[in-house]
Amino acid sequence: MPVDALFCEAPKVRVKEEWEMQARNGNALPENAVDVPKSLPDDARVRLYDGAERFIALYRWREGAQEYSLEKMFFPEV
Repeated sequence: MPVDALFCEAPKVRVKEEWEMQARNGNALPENAVDVPKSLPDDARVRLYDGAERFIALYRWREGAQEYSLEKMFFPEV
């Protein structure tokens, strides 16, 4: 079972290509760095994927800061 399947309740979102390196480093991401299908409530957990559909991490939407912050990294070092 893939690890991201354990978090299927969290919406799947994709980080934009120009922000992939920051996401892999665990940096906070501004709202415009992520393609989100709908608006999210504050503190919503999301599953973050890159453009190749590889699971990177769990992030949380922080409404006050208008950014996604890292909760747990899963992206393997290559």
